[in-house]
Amino acid sequence: MDNYFIINRETGKLELHFDKSTYMGLDDSEKATIKSNFLWGRKSGCWISRAKVPNLSSAQRVAESLGLENAGSTGERLSFAEQMERKQERAERRAGRYEARADAAEKRGETLQAPINSMHGDIAFFTQPNINTSAGRAFTRRRERMFAAFDRGVQEFQKSEYWRERAAAALPAGRRRERRPGCRCCCPAAAGRRPGRRDRLRPAPGSAAAAGGDPAPAAVDHPPRRSSCRRGPRPAAGVPPALQQAPHQAPRRRRICFI
Repeated sequence: MDNYFIINRETGKLELHFDKSTYMGLDDSEKATIKSNFLWGRKSGCWISRAKVPNLSSAQRVAESLGLENAGSTGERLSFAEQMERKQERAERRAGRYEARADAAEKRGETLQAPINSMHGDIAFFTQPNINTSAGRAFTRRRERMFAAFDRGVQEFQKSEYWRERAAAALPAGRRRERRPGCRCCCPAAAGRRPGRRDRLRPAPGSAAAAGGDPAPAAVDHPPRRSSCRRGPRPAAGVPPALQQAPHQAPRRRRICFI
């Protein structure tokens, strides 16, 4: 049986097995239908459905419309723990590939920006006017090529950030890297903003509440709030008037009458 479809219990997906000559004999609409419902597997050498059990009705209708024979099912169904373990392994491999792409893009960016970075401090290089001589035109073209390479380096660094974000998103929530201390996304003080209600209710790291014990109030250093009062802060209680700072008062405007 050369042309058939089968359900893989181990992966929970439907597979299409047929020769290349059979695929080339299909019309464009049938090829588009296969590509919209299946993905080509390089290792398995067959078309693998996008959907999984129990959502294989559409993929099975496509396989039957192509005239493929039903070969039943193969393999053994994995337990939930084994499925999660395989899913985590695939996510880690995917994150590793994204990290490798990010490192390669970062190295390309450093290489492209190296000529301009080596000229830091040379004011004459950046302020030299375009001189209409053979040497002047050659210098101008060389400097323009260096600037263009620097711009391409910026694009490579942007690619590196993109792949690192993809790598962080590919990992499961429990396997993602912890945020660095002082990060603007998790530390309100580093971001220059006043902590909100969620930050004040969040247990401090290393406290009993964070360890799962009795909740203890965590001391949060709030940045000083700007006072909208023009007279300044209120005098502290118990301080003699002579030692208190004189409140700031706005100067009075004098009105002159010429009557």
